[in-house]
Amino acid sequence: MKKIKVIGGNTVLEFGIQHIKFLLAKDTESLHDTIQCLKCVISKEESEYRLENQQKSLIYINDNKVSLKSIKIWEVSPIYSIIDDQKLQTNSLFQQYLISKINSSVFQDTMHTIDILIHSFINELNEDELQIDSLSISAKQLLKFMQVYAQQEEVRKDEFDLTYEELLLFQISLIKKIKKQNIEFPIVFVIAPMLTNKIVEALRQCKDCYVVVITNTYLLSMNIEEIYLIEQVYIDFASIEEVYMMLEEQYHKRYTMEELYNMIKLYLKINYIQEQKSFINSLNKFSHL
Repeated sequence: MKKIKVIGGNTVLEFGIQHIKFLLAKDTESLHDTIQCLKCVISKEESEYRLENQQKSLIYINDNKVSLKSIKIWEVSPIYSIIDDQKLQTNSLFQQYLISKINSSVFQDTMHTIDILIHSFINELNEDELQIDSLSISAKQLLKFMQVYAQQEEVRKDEFDLTYEELLLFQISLIKKIKKQNIEFPIVFVIAPMLTNKIVEALRQCKDCYVVVITNTYLLSMNIEEIYLIEQVYIDFASIEEVYMMLEEQYHKRYTMEELYNMIKLYLKINYIQEQKSFINSLNKFSHL
């Protein structure tokens, strides 16, 4: 298990992670502060305000400060734009996926053939008074000759054609296909106020990276040790012994670990499971008042 400490602005997050961690925020403000903390670190920007107040953005792994150059972070968000991503700009998921695919061993022979054709064409252009040197073409240069579209069921789609769940799953699917060799600490950072079992299952399949999810939804498929609770006190359930000690210290009562787990699950069910409610049915319940 890795011990992670993130410092961004006025917020400090500290938790253990095996593969996936759910940062479970109680309210909108807590959710916002947690997202801003991680985005502040990812942005690498230092505002005048943060400099004057000596607020640094840092990441520690196992108590060692790490350079952002050794970390690669992919963001999954419900405000992701397929239209913008199709432009293949820097950090575009489409761009990263295509470069990863072109550079794979499957297309080595094809890239070599393209190089030969370019060299041959350049040689034909050469004249006595005009000499042209040809260079090998890279995957990134090759993308300039491409127009990319998202397609499902042989129909082009953008973010306005997908549901909330489909949009998140689409991003996760692209990230899973991106090769992650030579990356010391690959992280998928997910902003998902509402989670579904399909989304969680897709994230669990991102085997070659760590997954950090900011949400206010608890699902029964989550393991208690995977949850970092963000309320008045931040509690990492990977260190369940700390919760045990807090209860004993405050209430002078001992519980078995099984009792403690059941109490935590009940609390999360009551406070973090989003129930579908019907306006009309709710009004009918109030009819006797």
